[in-house]
Amino acid sequence: IEAALREHQLSSDGRFLQRVYPGIKKAMDWFIGHYDQAHEGVTRGQQWNTYDTAVSGLNTFIGSQYLSALAAATALALAMGDTEAAARWQEIREKGSQKQDAELWAGEYYIQKPETPPAHDYNNGCHSDQLLGQWWAHQLNLGYLYPPERVKTACRAIVRHNLKPDFTGLEQIPRRYVDDGDGGLYMCTWPGNDRPDPYTLYSIEVWTGIEYSTAGLMVYEGLLDEARGIVRAARARYDGRPRKDQNSGGGVCGMGNPFQELECGKFYARAMSSWSLLIAGQGLILDGPAGLLGFKPRWQPDDHRSFFTVPRGWGLFTQ
Repeated sequence: IEAALREHQLSSDGRFLQRVYPGIKKAMDWFIGHYDQAHEGVTRGQQWNTYDTAVSGLNTFIGSQYLSALAAATALALAMGDTEAAARWQEIREKGSQKQDAELWAGEYYIQKPETPPAHDYNNGCHSDQLLGQWWAHQLNLGYLYPPERVKTACRAIVRHNLKPDFTGLEQIPRRYVDDGDGGLYMCTWPGNDRPDPYTLYSIEVWTGIEYSTAGLMVYEGLLDEARGIVRAARARYDGRPRKDQNSGGGVCGMGNPFQELECGKFYARAMSSWSLLIAGQGLILDGPAGLLGFKPRWQPDDHRSFFTVPRGWGLFTQ
């Protein structure tokens, strides 16, 4: 649903939205009925996700994406004049923002509260994807899903616990994407040494697709040094020097080719999240059907120059 709003904003008129809105409404209401029957704005039950396993109960990994989906659906409903759906989804989103923050804030970052039966959970882990929905919301100009000061604090905790400058001697389970001497951002760590069993699959791995989205969120939060640290570690792994014994394919292309990034396969699409670094840095504000284009640069606002795209063109923005 967030992607649908993005495509609407990248359109020159409302024809795309008119075509897809019935499906958007059906999808949003299906999710609410399946994972949030009490309309509390939190997710419950077994929640399958891109880690090829499910998590259970309250969490901000899926929960923040639920909130951003509700916010995006509300914006789309208002654009369609569907005020009933917009009001209903906004009410759930507002309840969820309050409840998730109250239930899951642990003082330094957001945790998970598993249900019975449990799944492949992360419990008290510091998850790099714990604010993935906030990353979406910022890109779409939907505002904050949680208190801004806590979002920034959680971002700093992710860097503190998950960013490792040198993976020499560090475990990588089940796949190895980082060579000795290289750095990267773990998917999830357990600062209290209380990793559950079983735990969220791929937690002890490094994916550039998540490194870029996490760094993008930090740019939005004004944490430019932290963002640069994550991106610097990711890009340094793809400097053209062959790296042996990496997963996702053998041969030269599987050993550090600078034109592709390993993650579950060669040329994996999730690394395209790097585009968010551009729009976060320039602070792009775009609504094609409304004829709105604006910028709020976070990267070098006093000396800024960047490329941008709009529904029917492109250009250079300088400030």
